[in-house]
Amino acid sequence: MGADPALAVTIDDTLAADIDAFIDDPDPDLHLDPDAPPTDLLLDSDDDDDHAFLHRVKVREFTNAHQVFYTGAALQICLAMEGLLLAPHLSDIAADFGLDARERDLNLGGLLSLVILLVSLPASAAIGYFGDTRDRKVVIFGLALLGAAANTLVAVVPSFLLFAALRCLSAVSAMSNMVFVSLIAEMYSHRERSVILGNYNAVRGTGVGLGVILSTALSRASWRVSFVLVGILSFAAAMLFAVVYTKCELHAPAKATKRPSVRPTNLREAVPLMFHSGVNVALFLQAPFSTLPVDFIGVYMIDWLFKDAGAPSKFAALVVAAAFALGLVLGQANAAACTRCLGDSLTGDRRLTLVTMAALYTLPIVPLALVWSSPFSFWLMLPCAGAGFAAGVNMTLTRTLLLNSNPGHVHTTLYAIFCTLESVGKGVGLMVLSYCMAHGDRGVILAASSSVWLVCAFVLLVASSFYSSKIA
Repeated sequence: MGADPALAVTIDDTLAADIDAFIDDPDPDLHLDPDAPPTDLLLDSDDDDDHAFLHRVKVREFTNAHQVFYTGAALQICLAMEGLLLAPHLSDIAADFGLDARERDLNLGGLLSLVILLVSLPASAAIGYFGDTRDRKVVIFGLALLGAAANTLVAVVPSFLLFAALRCLSAVSAMSNMVFVSLIAEMYSHRERSVILGNYNAVRGTGVGLGVILSTALSRASWRVSFVLVGILSFAAAMLFAVVYTKCELHAPAKATKRPSVRPTNLREAVPLMFHSGVNVALFLQAPFSTLPVDFIGVYMIDWLFKDAGAPSKFAALVVAAAFALGLVLGQANAAACTRCLGDSLTGDRRLTLVTMAALYTLPIVPLALVWSSPFSFWLMLPCAGAGFAAGVNMTLTRTLLLNSNPGHVHTTLYAIFCTLESVGKGVGLMVLSYCMAHGDRGVILAASSSVWLVCAFVLLVASSFYSSKIA
């Protein structure tokens, strides 16, 4: 029982005892299926441990789980739409608030992200706790209403400081995403999660793209209009989700089997689980760097292509940037299909899985450097799409691996920690990048920005060295 000592992370004796106690007796009320087949996709190396069966238990039942998923995904699409609404209008927003070109990159690109990070850190911890100990429908619905109000109020915001405050509230609202991911893990078995999560990440990514398209299309009216429309859509989607969830939820098990209980969780239990395997450690170590190039593209690419690379219009710049978004969506949606095509050698071999993920981090670096350093051309859509596809596959693989490697009652807490680490990377990374651009060559710095993925590749390669090429 327990992880192979050769693969385990070195921790102190007390922490090890706590983990062993949890694995030996995860929950006396938990109903486990001893005949359940082994996990077929991206489960951590401790497949034969008792706690691995935790990932096969669905703890919430609905008359129609798909309806809950579709309405919840629609809500998350609306909330995701606000993420890059300002990207096509960095210069317009700067002019509206009296910021010059240097202040535009520093304030709208770096300082705003840093402020959002400082707000997100405590908010993420709180949402992770309430997402695991309270009704997830209530948490998601409340956060959605907060985001809808924050986006609608952008219509009347008079200053950059108030605008930054509303953006912070919108960012907190978007964290309902991690609660919804945990809800997906409750509704679907481990065999279904990779496909469902891939589809969900894809449609949520589509929401980001739709927000950029909406913002660009309405640019002639005002950059504020798109925020108001997204706020209205978010409110309507939140109401629809609450109604469908309430209608479909079963308050008693559908069958006469004992329903598994969900224990309240806390950081004292969740944090040790971060270190219970080499895969977990690798996922959390690479998290701060994992989405940085994607964040750089979302914040700066349209403005760069239009202002610096010579795009004839914002729409033309949007078309090229949308190629990356399309690749990202296709990669997320087809991650499970890609692993199936590679066969059991990938899904059953941890070393090969980690090496493959490291390769997917490395492949987009050169194509993106080409995009950032070239004059505008619609041919740039090709490297953008390829880079986006590789990034999208890795996004789904990391999240599926995280959920399938840990017990369900700490999913939201661990996912909150993971998202917090990503937010730390985004906030600090954008601040460093904006500072460098304010004091150096914008094009050269952006061209080199994607090399940060080498850090992720290195971490995964190191982790892969602790695993044998075959599993006994």
